[in-house]
Order: sequence, then structure tokens, then C-alpha cells
Amino acid sequence: MKRSLRAEAIKLTTTRTTASIGLTLAGLTTAMIAVHMLGFPKTSLRLLAQQRSVMVDVGVNLGALFAALSGAIAMTSEFRYGTIRPTLLTEPDRRRAFVAKVITQAIIGIGIGLIAAAIAAGFGNVLLHSRGIATQLTLGDYAKYLAGTTAACALWSLIGVAIATINRKQAPVLVGLAIWILFVENLLRVGLPSIGKYTPMSLAQAISGQTINTLNNPLVAGALLAALAITISAAAQQLFTSRDIA
Repeated sequence: MKRSLRAEAIKLTTTRTTASIGLTLAGLTTAMIAVHMLGFPKTSLRLLAQQRSVMVDVGVNLGALFAALSGAIAMTSEFRYGTIRPTLLTEPDRRRAFVAKVITQAIIGIGIGLIAAAIAAGFGNVLLHSRGIATQLTLGDYAKYLAGTTAACALWSLIGVAIATINRKQAPVLVGLAIWILFVENLLRVGLPSIGKYTPMSLAQAISGQTINTLNNPLVAGALLAALAITISAAAQQLFTSRDIA
């Protein structure tokens, strides 16, 4: 397992993909926080629920999206460029190779969550104060937000790896994840809130403290999202170990 983890770490540190994902995420998070914090009226932003909602929506949505895309790219690139063959020559045990990929991508997901949450909260506060608006969130709120976002992004990275293992085609997987996270889930939350609050992104937001159109129990939401990520990952691992790599 150590050899497989070392190989995955080398892949992550010797390519530009990881750095590009982090920089793009940072730029988009900064831009979206600015749009929301400067665009909403002051009367709305003075409310605790609205401040929390903006930070969670931006940080978790973008964090989970980039975590899922990172996991998907890490797996689909192996098949797209043929590097899966030397990977499995280095580690013939496919189960260990898959687990190593999952572990390293979960760590990347945690990093992505930290970036998104830190920028959303930090820059969001700067913009609030620039408009003369007092911050209503407490240290406990920020701690929940930071911990919840990193956990949600780690789980979404597993979902990204799993989906990419099931469907090896990079473009359809990346486009499908983006459409689902940014559009489909939003439509479900607004149009069918009784169903939408149980979707993966709604669960991710609930973990981070969102209370609008989500479950109001972060622990239950976390357990449900973890169960989904583990289930789909187990199915993907079984497929990875039994299916031909060609």
C-alpha cells in the first residue's frame, strides 16, 4: 500500500493539474463571493441566515464541484493516457491501487475544501466590513463551516473517483458532474424541496451549516453522504478489479 500511495503522490506533485485546480478554485470562489456580498442589499446581508447561506452556497458548491472533478480527472486520465497500465504493473493488486487512488484524492478533497471555505469566509468578512455590515457568525459557526466543508469535499472527491471508474470517458463524466451539481440539484432543491434536501449537494451543504432547503441535522446529513460515497466507491472498486482495463 505504501508503494501505491507514494506513486499516487508523485503523480499529484509532478503534474500541473492539481495546482491548476487549486488556482482556478481560488479565483472562482473569490469572484463569486464578491458578486454575492456586493450584490445583495445591506438589509438582507445583516441577517445571520443570509451571511451563512452565501458563504455555504459559494464555498461548498464550488468546493464539492472541484473536489469531484479532481477525483474524476485523476481516474479518467489513467485510461485516457494509458498510464493505468504502468500503474497496475507497479501495483498488480487492483484493490490496493484503487484504495490508494481514493485515499490520495480524499486528501486533495480536504485541501480543496479548506481553500474554498477559507476564501469564502475570509474574503466574505472583508467585503461585509467594507460595506459597514457586522458579521453575525460566531467562531463556532466558522468552525462548523470549515469542518463541514472539508468533510463534504473529501466525500465528493470519492464520488468523483467512483463515477469515473464506472464511466471512463473523461468529457461526459466532467460535464455530467458539473451539470448535476450546478443545475440539477438546484432545480430539485427549489422545485421539489422534500426530495431535494436529500440530494448529495444538499447533504454537503447541511454538513456545513446550511439551514435553507436542507436537513437541519449535520450529523444525519454527514452519515447519509458518507453512506452514499462508500456505497458507490465499493461498487466502483468491484468493477475496477473485475473489468478489463483496455
